Amino acid sequence: VMGGRFLGLGSSQLPSRLASLPSADQDAFIVQLGDWNSVFLTECEESAYLNFAQTYKNSAVPVFVVLGDNEWNECPDPDEALGFFNTHCLNLYENWINPGSTTTLVMQTSLTSDFRIYRQPGSPFSFGFVREKTLFVGLHLVRASDADPVTQERQRLSIEWIDELHGLFAAVTTLTVVFCHVHPTQTNFYEKLSDRVKSVYQRPMIVFHLNVRRDSWRVNSNVFGNSLMTMATVEGASWPPMRVTVENDASMITYDQSNWL
Repeated sequence: VMGGRFLGLGSSQLPSRLASLPSADQDAFIVQLGDWNSVFLTECEESAYLNFAQTYKNSAVPVFVVLGDNEWNECPDPDEALGFFNTHCLNLYENWINPGSTTTLVMQTSLTSDFRIYRQPGSPFSFGFVREKTLFVGLHLVRASDADPVTQERQRLSIEWIDELHGLFAAVTTLTVVFCHVHPTQTNFYEKLSDRVKSVYQRPMIVFHLNVRRDSWRVNSNVFGNSLMTMATVEGASWPPMRVTVENDASMITYDQSNWL
């Protein structure tokens, strides 16, 4: 899991670093949590989205992209920015799909496995998929004030999307993993989510979010006093990505964003 914008040498080395990621595990993938764009430098022109896609296509493993505020609502024309994101980033993972099938994901190791991605009706930037008894959810929810009506609507839709996926896959999964751009400062959303985890989902949930002030990576358990909820802060613009492994039907989960690569 990674996010943020790489600068200088870090930017020039990113394509080769992505290409060097371990790919022997057929279930390996990357999620980019957003903020890879600079509104001030690019003004959210289409070339920024195209350059991002071209860089991440070098990855040895499939890449899924979560929309951030610097790629959407902070842009001079948010609707235009969404269009560019939709064209170049939304389905970036398709670059790892076998041309002969729309449901088979092919790693550079040539290992294959069935794969299907689900998108929220009316909000295709939120997605979900299942791998090895784990439900993975990407949310279209960015940094903004809890009092903002658009933010409140996005929070409502995000909870609804997790509810819908839980209803579809509760019987075949034991863990839910959520990828979200927004920091826990949006307490209204995260408190509601914690309540749903405790009262409705009744299973462990891990939420990955991007740091705000270049905080170091960390993992906090027992969030909001909920023993089922864990929050992982991903250090932005930092290499290597946070490596997360889920084993033994989610009974063993490890995190590392140190020098593991």
